[in-house]
Amino acid sequence: MADPSRLVPIAGIDRLLGGSRIRQSFSPLDLPPLELLGDALVRLAAHGPHTRAGFVKADDEHWRYVGAGIAERLPEIFRVVPEGTAESAQDWLAAHLVEDLPLQFAVKGDELASAFDHVLLDAPLASSMPTIIVTMAGGAPVPSLFDTVTERPVTRALWNTFGRHPGTLLTLLRSRGAAPEVAALPAGAVEREDDRVPLVDPGHLTHRLHRSCDVEQMAGVREWGAAHGLGISPTMMLLAAAATQQAGIPIEPQGDLVVDLRRYLPKGVTTGGNFITGVSVPVWGEGFEPPMVGERLSTMLDSGRPLAAVAARLLRARRRPPTAPTEADTVPRPVRARTSVSNPGVLRIYEALPWKVPPAERRVVHGTDGIAPNAIGWISSTDAGQFRVSVSFRADVFDPALVDRAATLMFTDPVGVLDAMV
Repeated sequence: MADPSRLVPIAGIDRLLGGSRIRQSFSPLDLPPLELLGDALVRLAAHGPHTRAGFVKADDEHWRYVGAGIAERLPEIFRVVPEGTAESAQDWLAAHLVEDLPLQFAVKGDELASAFDHVLLDAPLASSMPTIIVTMAGGAPVPSLFDTVTERPVTRALWNTFGRHPGTLLTLLRSRGAAPEVAALPAGAVEREDDRVPLVDPGHLTHRLHRSCDVEQMAGVREWGAAHGLGISPTMMLLAAAATQQAGIPIEPQGDLVVDLRRYLPKGVTTGGNFITGVSVPVWGEGFEPPMVGERLSTMLDSGRPLAAVAARLLRARRRPPTAPTEADTVPRPVRARTSVSNPGVLRIYEALPWKVPPAERRVVHGTDGIAPNAIGWISSTDAGQFRVSVSFRADVFDPALVDRAATLMFTDPVGVLDAMV
């Protein structure tokens, strides 16, 4: 019988996210049997490669789309954590990954954990995928969101942003250098070439912590941001940076805010692959004022600069493909943390999961493996009236007790933390 599988080139924008995995965990759930979860994944995979469910890794440049043939790998994709294992399903899964499978799940009692290769998808679809599979296991059809997927998001977005609106290109050119600046990094501790750390986490250096509370406890944060002309995402950036600094960890004057580039696609069009990027915004420095963050962000987004920057990176990578880092590579130990914030917003799709308990008792955990040595990554989200934050960082670079203190400050006195930075 002929092999129905076929090679699919990994898109350049997907390769930009290589070396990391998106981790999630949900509990307590009234989960369907693994057989039904597997059947759901096979149905989703058979729907087409645009669902991102029927791939295995062929090599660094290609996926192999196997469609319904993914059924042969179900025992490796859906696994039960062995009895007597002390660690959570999420931690067990991270330690037992199958390298060529971009989608993997583990079940321990009423906990469902997932690990997704970031090269395959980004946060918007990754956040939805567990719910999609669980609800399909209960009899739901393939979601309609896959009906409007484009396989050429960069091309479609560039045309929609600059081709259909040439004035945006002029705005982009005028915006170069127009954003307010803050003082450069002051003199102080410097990196030492003789004190080096691994560039790539060999598997045990990334630590995570999680916090949650009723969303009303964070209402003051939104009000503080509005008073300074900021939306919730830039406000969370300042809150994370300020809490980190006030906890005793020196931070860089610039931080990275994750932006979803789907805003540049035509209305009604989406993509299942990666379409996010980080934009640099000021978080402190001489002359810094909170409205600068909003001004910088608005200038960049309105001009299409994040999209143009990604397109330029792809062109450079095509001309000179980057060399993938290895576990042997090292960098000088960072002396300051670079704050990175991703805010997926309100994740209503989680309400469709078969929860056993009310919202305040639910455990929802996000995280990313493969974080840069100098980064402290914060993921904030809201679901069913609960505000949640997950923090990822390298414990060989930053003191876990200080990162824990930063998270505690964020939840115990967020407005006070923000006021102290002004």
